[in-house]
Amino acid sequence: MADAGTRRPLDVLVIDDHPFIRVAVERMLRKLGIRRVVTAENGLDARQKLDASERPDIIFCDLSMPQEDGLSFLRWLSEHRADIPIVLVSGEENEVLQAAQRLGKSHRLDVAAVLPKPVSLERLRGVLDDVGLLQSTETSARSQLPQLSADEIAHMMVEQCFEVWYQPQIATSSRQVTGFEALLRLRHPDLGLVPPVAFIGVAEQNGLIKSLTRFVTSESIRMCGSWRQAGLDLGVAINISAYLLEELDALDHLNALCAEHDVPNHNVTLELTESALTTDGTKLLEIMTRLRMNKFKLSIDDFGTGYSSLEQLKGLPFHELKLDKGFVLDAVNDTRSRAILENSLRLALDLKLKTVAEGVETQSHLDLISELGCDVAQGFLIAKPMPAADVADWTLEYLAGLE
Repeated sequence: MADAGTRRPLDVLVIDDHPFIRVAVERMLRKLGIRRVVTAENGLDARQKLDASERPDIIFCDLSMPQEDGLSFLRWLSEHRADIPIVLVSGEENEVLQAAQRLGKSHRLDVAAVLPKPVSLERLRGVLDDVGLLQSTETSARSQLPQLSADEIAHMMVEQCFEVWYQPQIATSSRQVTGFEALLRLRHPDLGLVPPVAFIGVAEQNGLIKSLTRFVTSESIRMCGSWRQAGLDLGVAINISAYLLEELDALDHLNALCAEHDVPNHNVTLELTESALTTDGTKLLEIMTRLRMNKFKLSIDDFGTGYSSLEQLKGLPFHELKLDKGFVLDAVNDTRSRAILENSLRLALDLKLKTVAEGVETQSHLDLISELGCDVAQGFLIAKPMPAADVADWTLEYLAGLE
C-alpha cells in the first residue's frame, strides 16, 4: 500500500476492458457529480490502483475481461477489501449476472447492484442514490476511511460510542406498526456515524462480537420495555451472532433482560443469517430449541442468499422467514427474482412461517409483496433507521396518519 502521504482519495473505480465503455461510464459519473473516477482495464490493473490509493466509495466491475476477469477479482476483493460496495456490470445474459451476484454475496461482499450493458445515466443515478453517494459529504468522508482496527473498536466500546438505531416494520394488511429491527451504529468522535460494515467483520475476527451482540440485546430489550411503558406494545427484532448462541448461558441472559424490563419473551425476535448458522449444529439446535420453548421468536434472515436455506428450515425451529432485500428490490422488474420471491412466500405459507420483506423502497414494492401474501414490510418507503429517541414520536405520528 502507498503511505499516507502519497495516497489520493478516489470516489469511484471503474473496471472494464473496453476503452469506449470506460470513457462513457466516466463521463456519466462526472455528470452526476462524482469528483474523481479512476479506471482499470482488468482485475490485475484494478488491484494495483487499489494498492496505490485510498478506499473508493464504490466499484463498477465488468465480468468478462482478459488477464483477470471479474469473478477472480471478486475473490481477491473478498480477501482484501470486502467492505467496498461493488456493482457488477456486464453484457452477459441476466442469468449470468444473477449468478455472479450470488457469488459475490457468498464471498460476503457488498454487492450493491447488477447492471446490464449498455449502462444508462439514469441507471447509474439510481445505483449511486441507493448507496448514498449522491448525498456525498458525509458518505464520502466516511467511506474513504480505513476499516476500524480491533483496538479502536475495543476502545469505542469502553467509551460507550456504540448506539442502537431502529427501523420500523409494518403489517402489509393493516399497515399497522408491528415492531422495529434493532441496528447497531458507531458514533465515532472523528468519523461521525459509522455503519456496521466498518467494524463487524473485524469484531468477529477478534473476539469482540459477543460483547457487541450483548450490548445490542441489552439496549434493544430495554427500549422495548420503555415502549410498553409508553403504551406501545411493539416487538423488537435483534440480529444475533451465532457466536453468542454458542454460549450456554445465552438463554439465561435473555430471560433476565426481559424480566428486568417487563418485556414478554414473545415480543423479542432473534434474527440469524444463513451464513451465521455454521457453528456446532448440535449445540445450536439445543439452544435454539430452548429459546423457542421460552417463547422467544426465531427468524432466518436474508433468506435465499445462501445454499443451505431449505436445510436450515427443515432442521432448526424458526418461526419467521425474512426475505433478502435483493429479491424484493428486483422482483418488480425481474421475472426470476419475482419467481423466487413468490415461491419463497408460498413455501413459508406451507410451513406456517411468518414472512418479512426487507428492501421495500417504493409503493410498487409494497403493493407486490402485499399481493403475494407477505405478512410484514420493512424499508425506506416506511422509514429509514432512526435513533432510539425518535421511535416513540415517529410511531405516534405514523399511527395518527392512519386514522
